[in-house]
Amino acid sequence: MTLRLLSGCLLLGLLLVCAPGSAAAASWTCGASGVSAAIGPAPPIEPITANRGASECSTQSAGGELSGLPLGATGSLLFARTRADGDASRPAAQRVSAESGIADLHIPLLPGLPGLPLPTPPVIDVPGFGSIDLGPAVRAVAAPQGDLLRLRALTARATGQCLSGRPALTGSSTVARLTVLGVNLATDRAVSRTITIDSRSIDPSTLDPTSLAPPGVDLAAFKAAIQPVLDALPDIQIPEALASVRVTPAEQVRRGDTLTERALAVRVSIGGQSVLDVAGGEASVGGTGIDCGSAVAVQALRCTTRRLVLIDVVRRGHRVRLFGAADRALAGRRVSIVYTDTNRRVARPRVGRDGLFRATAPLPPLAVRHTNRARYQARLAGERSLRLKLQRRLHITSTKPHGRAVVLAGRISSPLASPIQRVVVTRRVSCGRVEVVKRFKPRRDGSFRVKLQGAKQRQVATFRFRTKVRFRVGNPRLFRTFTLPQYVDIG
Repeated sequence: MTLRLLSGCLLLGLLLVCAPGSAAAASWTCGASGVSAAIGPAPPIEPITANRGASECSTQSAGGELSGLPLGATGSLLFARTRADGDASRPAAQRVSAESGIADLHIPLLPGLPGLPLPTPPVIDVPGFGSIDLGPAVRAVAAPQGDLLRLRALTARATGQCLSGRPALTGSSTVARLTVLGVNLATDRAVSRTITIDSRSIDPSTLDPTSLAPPGVDLAAFKAAIQPVLDALPDIQIPEALASVRVTPAEQVRRGDTLTERALAVRVSIGGQSVLDVAGGEASVGGTGIDCGSAVAVQALRCTTRRLVLIDVVRRGHRVRLFGAADRALAGRRVSIVYTDTNRRVARPRVGRDGLFRATAPLPPLAVRHTNRARYQARLAGERSLRLKLQRRLHITSTKPHGRAVVLAGRISSPLASPIQRVVVTRRVSCGRVEVVKRFKPRRDGSFRVKLQGAKQRQVATFRFRTKVRFRVGNPRLFRTFTLPQYVDIG
């Protein structure tokens, strides 16, 4: 019997060891790049990046000046930054961002660029020195003067966070100025343009004899011998060239729950050959696989360090209805709802996969039902919610979303102020700021019904009502009273 039991335990242990672990929770991703460029025949470069290609978004920063790049390209004050705010183990409550920028990027026109027409200089005979090829010296001065590209004050930014139960991704970018081949181009719309590189001529007499001299010759004698030959040559003609330029500003690429914001893409070809392909300022964020949970649960936990909150405690008939939210990591576990006047557990709901839990409990004794002693608290795994009072002077009785608005009804219990005070409604804008969205007077019996507008995009709006009431009949002194926060998922 003992051997059978031991064998069973060993088998169970092997099954536990060999069983595949649960899939790791998805994480936000982010990355930024100051510039990515392929210039002429040189391989592509991407010198300033942050968190590029990482499997998880983290806070990183890179930046500086650029020099020693292909074909003499230079840049100043390039930067790439990524940031992840919030606990990485709670992606639904995180906010991630990526941004990049360039103060100045300069790519000059230099010999050797593909597509630039090249002359075929003659081979000349210099008395006493033999045949001299003018090709290298002519090609060194054959490129047109000026800049291939000049870019100034460029930025790109992308952000990601959970809103209304799903990843919400936003992006923006700016470009101050762009010049290609000396022509100012618009940066507020896509541009396709052909730019003519004018024909020009090279006077051979202006070539530097030093650059043509064979190794080891007497330079003074060589100059004296070659200059009359150069002076006698006709001008060397270089034909015009056509450059095709495509500019794409403020480009947003969305693939599922991933957004890439690219401030500017510039592609230049000359004579049908690619000369430049540059992406300036790129920022990306991704929320693929992020479980944002219930939008109400996320909003209820967003502005607190608690992992467990009671959202509402209200009397319904002969029972107390309780509603709350917990961190998604606590899903599937049971919450203890404690009536704090006696410290007795009165309900034990389970946290749903959406992070919400609901329960009902008996009404407290009539003697304490309307006092501050009638309070409830949620407890789980060492977490404690605030102790919410059952009886409030100002409470909401119904909430009905209506398109991008919501209609809320409520009541202020007696004794009311004389005259009846206005009710002020605020909406939470951020964790540290609220704005007043409505002021109204309730009916004479303290009841009210009010329609509130939501934001332009779908979100969970957090409203709170406040007013002033008398503590008791005969006492004119007024006291402030508030509702609990009202979380409304407005479509």
